[in-house]
Amino acid sequence: MKQFILSLVWILSLSLTHAQLVPIANETFEGSLSGWTITPASSWHADTNLYVSSHTSYNGIVPIGNNPGDTSIITSPVYNLTSYAYAWLQFSQICKVSASDICRIEYKEIYSGSSWQAVPTSAYKGNGVYTNALFNHASYPEWQSSDSLAIPTNGWWKTENFDVSNEVSLASVQFRFKITRGSALGSYFVYGWLIDNFKLIASNNPISPPEVTITSTYGDTVFNTGPFVIEAKVAARTPAPILTPKLYYAATYNNVTTYDSIVMTPIAGDTMWTATIPQHLYGTSIVYSVVGIDSVGNTNTDQKGMFLKRLSGGGITGNVIVGNGTSFDSYAPMNRFYDYSWSRILYLGSELSPNATGGLI
Repeated sequence: MKQFILSLVWILSLSLTHAQLVPIANETFEGSLSGWTITPASSWHADTNLYVSSHTSYNGIVPIGNNPGDTSIITSPVYNLTSYAYAWLQFSQICKVSASDICRIEYKEIYSGSSWQAVPTSAYKGNGVYTNALFNHASYPEWQSSDSLAIPTNGWWKTENFDVSNEVSLASVQFRFKITRGSALGSYFVYGWLIDNFKLIASNNPISPPEVTITSTYGDTVFNTGPFVIEAKVAARTPAPILTPKLYYAATYNNVTTYDSIVMTPIAGDTMWTATIPQHLYGTSIVYSVVGIDSVGNTNTDQKGMFLKRLSGGGITGNVIVGNGTSFDSYAPMNRFYDYSWSRILYLGSELSPNATGGLI
């Protein structure tokens, strides 16, 4: 019956020229949560070290103990989608949880006798591994599944997209993020499941966010102060053209955060774009994201992060020696007999380390 109603709504909507996208939820997890519930109360908490655009995400921990089946759950408010035939779920995540435990996104329509169900793999429109409708630290290479104790950085964030039209459209619904304890010992030492920028969008036309991928290859830690050229692919998935995308970034230094946005410029047709983050001091943490929007309101984002760190020494192995290691006395640039002499020598960064980042002589 639901599929028949969806087909009927689609036929009636063909006469519309633009998708009317309606934001149903936009939770950034800043401040106190409104309408969300956590069970047990201490199993999810605010994390101000890792975040996407604002300064806080929520982190769920694997239940402590040796009781398989224990859960950590954060549940959304009820959202009314009864007037909409299409629904799109989007959120950012870092799922640093062992594959022996179960991390699931579930939904429940609000009617008598309804039950929680996993958002199926058929709804997933992201780029990670979502086998058996679950995430873990093997879903993306950046999450370092080979090292359970690896600490996430802001460069690990991934934006996930789900077309949940077949699951929750034309209904009132709740969502929840659920961690279920497996049988392996010690997996509760991992960092946990981080969630940020939870969004729910509805429409009476199909929803298809653009493709947004940051192609620049800066690592989690960068040993220079910039400027940083950011390139990204932003391409429409509908006939509607892409609007000029923007690069947003937050730079935190000495616990003070500044925010800025930069209009990107095209470098290859209307799909490849670039913008430059200006120079910042060593010790700065930068979180940046590219937001793509088409002319009918479909939107998507990709984000990364980096920390600017001063090299502790030159080259790869620490301090470096320029020259052959021998010493001699000379008067340069002039001999003032028993007086002092002075000289100045310019060293290239490439002479001190292979990656030309300089170092201590």
